[in-house]
Amino acid sequence: SFGIGGFVAENVEEASGEVTYKSATFDEARAVIRHYGGARGDHTPLRLLEQESTDNIVTAKRENRLLVPPGLMMVTSSSIEKVRLTPAELCYSILTFHILPRERSTKLHVKDVSNTIHAVGLTIQALSRESKAGKAFRLGGEGDAAASSFAFDKQRRDPLRNAKLVDECLRRLVTAEVQVPSDVELDYDRTCYSMTKLYNMAMSSWAVAASSANTGAGPAVSREAALRAERLLLEMASAGAEGQADLEGGGDEWLGIKSPKEQGGSVLLMEFVRPDTVSFNTVISAWTNSLRQERGTGGDRKDSGEGRIQSRGIKHEDDAAERADAILQLMVDLRNEEEGDKAGGISRVYPNALSFGLVMQAWSRWGQTGAIDNIERLLGQMKEQNIAANPRIYSTVLSAYSKANLPNATERADRLIAEIPKEYMNTVVYNTLVGIHAVVKKRSWSDRYQSCEQIDEIITDMSMAASDGSLEEEERYRSTPDETTFGTALMAWALVAKDTANASDTVSLKIKRKCAERSRHYLDELIYTRRRYAGGSRVSLHYVNDVLSAYGAARMPLEAEELLQYVKKNHPVTPRPDSTSYGILIEAHGNPAEKLRWLREYEASIPEKQRRYDHGDGTQQYNAVIDGLCQSDQVEQAEAVLFELIDRYKVAAQEAEATCDYIIRSSKPNAHSFASIISELRRQSSRDPENAESYISRVESLVEAMEQLHEATMEKSSVPTDKRAKVRPHSLIYNILISTYGHAEDKAEAWSKGEAVLSRMKKHCKPDKHTVSTLLTLLISAPDDSSDGLGAKATQFLRQMVGSNDDKINIDSAVYNNVLKAFITEGKLSKADEFFALMPSKDVRSYSTLISGWGKVGDGDRAIDLFNEMVTEGKIAPDPTVVTYVMLAQLQQDDALSILNNFLERIKKSRGDIITTRHYDIILQFCAKAAPDSGAALQTALDTYALLDTNTEDTFQATDSTYSQLMTTIGNQMPKTDRRRRALLRGIFKKAVNEGLVSYYVYDALRRSLPHKVYFDILQPAVSNNGKLSYDNVPKEWKRRCRA
Repeated sequence: SFGIGGFVAENVEEASGEVTYKSATFDEARAVIRHYGGARGDHTPLRLLEQESTDNIVTAKRENRLLVPPGLMMVTSSSIEKVRLTPAELCYSILTFHILPRERSTKLHVKDVSNTIHAVGLTIQALSRESKAGKAFRLGGEGDAAASSFAFDKQRRDPLRNAKLVDECLRRLVTAEVQVPSDVELDYDRTCYSMTKLYNMAMSSWAVAASSANTGAGPAVSREAALRAERLLLEMASAGAEGQADLEGGGDEWLGIKSPKEQGGSVLLMEFVRPDTVSFNTVISAWTNSLRQERGTGGDRKDSGEGRIQSRGIKHEDDAAERADAILQLMVDLRNEEEGDKAGGISRVYPNALSFGLVMQAWSRWGQTGAIDNIERLLGQMKEQNIAANPRIYSTVLSAYSKANLPNATERADRLIAEIPKEYMNTVVYNTLVGIHAVVKKRSWSDRYQSCEQIDEIITDMSMAASDGSLEEEERYRSTPDETTFGTALMAWALVAKDTANASDTVSLKIKRKCAERSRHYLDELIYTRRRYAGGSRVSLHYVNDVLSAYGAARMPLEAEELLQYVKKNHPVTPRPDSTSYGILIEAHGNPAEKLRWLREYEASIPEKQRRYDHGDGTQQYNAVIDGLCQSDQVEQAEAVLFELIDRYKVAAQEAEATCDYIIRSSKPNAHSFASIISELRRQSSRDPENAESYISRVESLVEAMEQLHEATMEKSSVPTDKRAKVRPHSLIYNILISTYGHAEDKAEAWSKGEAVLSRMKKHCKPDKHTVSTLLTLLISAPDDSSDGLGAKATQFLRQMVGSNDDKINIDSAVYNNVLKAFITEGKLSKADEFFALMPSKDVRSYSTLISGWGKVGDGDRAIDLFNEMVTEGKIAPDPTVVTYVMLAQLQQDDALSILNNFLERIKKSRGDIITTRHYDIILQFCAKAAPDSGAALQTALDTYALLDTNTEDTFQATDSTYSQLMTTIGNQMPKTDRRRRALLRGIFKKAVNEGLVSYYVYDALRRSLPHKVYFDILQPAVSNNGKLSYDNVPKEWKRRCRA
């Protein structure tokens, strides 16, 4: 029982928890339900009336006053408390207490059937309306204040409450007997229609409850709602089959009740229920809604193969889409049975476009491998059933393509577009197609750039159709680009502009600027559309920030500045710039003076009211200025800006403490503010060794200032900790400081200072493996005063760190390899060998690092020995890098060419998969440096090139290094009088031109190998107008594949 009564008499009698109610008339009760029920009823929550109020409903209606029945009460076990009811709760209360029979012995009169069904329908609509609005979770509490609150407890709420109330109303109605006198004829067709509609409305309420967007329910609750809707459909199908048998003269009677055709008796309203297409579609909708993604529930699912849809949110039950599909197939079978005059079919069930569209949406939301195949299968089945697809169907399929992890998604979408009738190409379909081309994931930059150009073509087609004078006005308006069109195009171009750094090939500045300008074009179109069609409402600020970011990536600070001024000038039509907008503009400016100017303008633009919130924090802007000054080698000015920021923060913090305020009204420095300057000082200390001590001193001062500021922020204050400056020194700060000591002249003192920093560091943060590596680098560079040797001393230090490793520092093989590399950098190869022997674990990088060290001093034999040890004793598989270092180590050997060829043949037999073009280029490199007139070197170079030229595998393709080394070899080995020399060089250079591999080295090798007149003639396209030859004038087509 819901526990809410109807109209209460003036004098309420309470005895043993029972309440005596004053009965309202049938017409009075229906009048209230008509007012508050239905899909468009009064939404006003009902106020409490005093107990003694006796206003009559009929009088209130006549006087056009608020229809509130007097003295609404909630019955509890101990008392009667006043409550505040929602309109749907009021309708349910009146329906259950004053209209529907309370006991099975009470029968409805046949004259009241139509009005009763209508009242139930209005109540169901009101309850469903509350669920859609997300207001169906109020819980009654103690007293009037709690009862009048619409807040709900997330732990105690029942998302299915309203749907359960709908179910209760329906049960009370269909189990009630209807008295049919002999002199009254029951309208069978009308009652069947009304009862079927009522059941469809009840299933619709469960479909609404299944949607997490409406109820906030989890997948288990959504699934339960869909199952309840499916059970109602099964009840309808059972009742329809039994009723159909009765009407056709069958001997069976359902539950012992007489057929509705028999007059003068009683019938159940359940007998009038007949499922139809709407019934099946509603259940399919429930399963589809159960797959709706939760809002704000994490990131994309991981890919698991082609055909998987990228679905955001939590994982739902895997069989929801299958159940929706099974119901659709049942509809198809029922239709086929009816057309074939087979027994057992249910009449009035015809699958339509909506049926197929809902199942397609279910597969799209399902998000598993094979979803796209099922959607395409349904599209083909629609054609078999002669069901015409509509724009919404095509939009659903295109939307699924846009979310699918398929390499040919755009191609499949284009094929579908070719099949869509022209009259169905509306704005929604076009926007979905634009969304497909705007997809970013798993696509190269060049593909996304081409997709952006295709987006421009699509919008051009939309605009041409909208301005076509031969079409009717309605048809032109149907394909007009809207806010979604321009917003999607804007973001696509802006993302392409911002991601140029991730492009595999070098992107010219002209292309970057084109991307930024296109995004600005669509921003202007979006603003114009908002002004014209949306009543001047402002566009979202993130669109403006996207365009600003595109301008920054394209190095267009003046255009970004103009856009920001335009946005400020046109407020409120355009959004007010925020801290992110100014931060992007400051980063876009390359001139430090301009950065500072815009920082001051940002500070001046913050209203005083806004400063009391964190929105007034300019940390991002200050850091952008500091970063720009550091990048421009103006580190002293960057330090000045940092200390200005610190001073302002300290003053604001003192003011907050004095006034007991909880907000520090100032920009706050953070760890990034210090790290940028410290990193730049370390870099300058390495470039200017003579003044290294000065830079080290400045780094030490900054770290000490950072520690002091952090300790000050940790003191007790009225300002919450999360509102203070976050300047706690982290491991990166200390690692930079230790690394800076490595540039000091006194290496022994540097090691001592590094050990002292390690002790200070543990007070604020945990050391990491980079700390260990940096300290070991200082140790290795210090003088060797240990009797056990430097390698043993480094090993002992590592063991101490592992033994006291309370902070779980991951000292893995990478740390040992870095130490080994430090030994080699210092030129202490014997010490490196000692340390290598003591290493507890070795990998392929350990061997390649040591082999590279011995290769630099030309000890090829030691490199071969280490390689053999790695393969035989270490059982470590070689990789391309270690093979490269072994080969490079042989270049200074007397019989290097023979050794290289033999070693490469050995690797081919054992691990041919790791041989790359780089290894053949090493052989060519030796040939290029061989003594002149060496026939073996020339022949080896030509044979190597022939092997690369005829191979089709990607790992064996000639590079610009191949061509430059080969041309150098020919120039050195063949006499200048040999006629074949000139023709051979021409042919090789032509091959490089065709491959787009004319790098500067190829260009220079040609110039050094041929006489001036000959190479000037070959390089004629690179000659400027003033007759000078320059590599900068070489056609871009010649060097299109060269590395930047």
